Amino acid sequence: MDSEFTPELQSRVSEILHSFDNGPMESLFSLFLSSDQLEKSTAVVFLECSKKIFPDLLFINLCFLIRYGSDLYIRAKAIRILQFLRICDFWPKFQETEKSILKDNFLAYLKEGDSMPVLRMFCAVVAETLCETYKDGQKWPELLKFLLTSLEKTSDNKFQEIAFLVLAKFPRDFSSFICDSLKHSVRALHSSFLDGGLASASPNVQVASLGAVVTLVPLFTDYASQGQFQEILRAIMAGVFTLSRSPQNSHVLMAFNELISLVSKGPHLLKPHIGGMVSDMLKIVENSALNKEIHCYAVRLIMTLTEREDFKPIFLSLPHETMVRLFLVPVKMLLCIEEDMTTNESKGKEDGSTGKTNVYNFGLESLYHLSVILGGNKIIPIASELLSLYLESPEWQKRHVGITLFALIGKEFSFKTVN
Repeated sequence: MDSEFTPELQSRVSEILHSFDNGPMESLFSLFLSSDQLEKSTAVVFLECSKKIFPDLLFINLCFLIRYGSDLYIRAKAIRILQFLRICDFWPKFQETEKSILKDNFLAYLKEGDSMPVLRMFCAVVAETLCETYKDGQKWPELLKFLLTSLEKTSDNKFQEIAFLVLAKFPRDFSSFICDSLKHSVRALHSSFLDGGLASASPNVQVASLGAVVTLVPLFTDYASQGQFQEILRAIMAGVFTLSRSPQNSHVLMAFNELISLVSKGPHLLKPHIGGMVSDMLKIVENSALNKEIHCYAVRLIMTLTEREDFKPIFLSLPHETMVRLFLVPVKMLLCIEEDMTTNESKGKEDGSTGKTNVYNFGLESLYHLSVILGGNKIIPIASELLSLYLESPEWQKRHVGITLFALIGKEFSFKTVN
């Protein structure tokens, strides 16, 4: 036996993991919530011993606790530990009969689970299990049938979100597996995105469907499907506008993260639509009713687009008016210097830290980035239009912006050029 753990402990752990009664394991899990450090330590030692001595048994027990755990905490804890253990390290070791039982158990919980927070976590487990099934050279037709059937239920937010989330959480390095299995369902998926997910009144469904689009981008790469992707992209942008007006930021920020992922996943599909995407993002940034965090995410998407070398000619050919609007965005962010300084001072008084000048620093980085990407021939005429406006302003913040802009342009393109 392993000397790190006493024989008595190993024997007790083995007894609990081999038992058909979930009670003892649930009792140990509940100790994680205890205020008593000794009780917490008992739970941690049990888990460490299980991981090292009986990893396969622990994995199987966790899988069944997800479905049969007596409360939501137990189920959520089982999911977190299962994800920590890494499914890819265990799945190949199981016999086909064991895999079949576990898959049936997973599918049953997707259908009967009633807590969306727990189900959202669980969708990542199912997606990774599906990926491991494909890597094994096997299929999971029952799950795919469930997903496609759920996507058709446009009036059922729960099952739509579950189906989109499983697709969204599928490991994107292996997306060719899921795309190959769904290649004959492109039309149905297209309808599900347009009529259900991206147009849903539920922000959770909208974000999940956007994640699914990113995973399934390879399905729309052929010429015949590019028109369908164009419709999907329009629906995505409309959804982002809707989410940006929501009182909660979290959904629109998640949507922006998925859009940024889409840039790297399907750049060739986005290329014909760059001008429209930039215009849409500028509308969001210029909307003063939206908060600065949303503005920053919209700018971050634009910066991500500019980073691609194959998109550079498109940016250089944008109309002058669009160029000016684009350049003004980071310039105006520099006006936040006083607000950021005040925030940092208050943070420093509270916790002794210096804090970060969020919007100001982000604006400065974006301004530098745009200057490098667009070059002096584009930037200098625009900067010349703005310098006098800012340098001669009675407001110190604007004068500061003017000085910063002048210094940046001078450094990048030489003072001789600026003059």
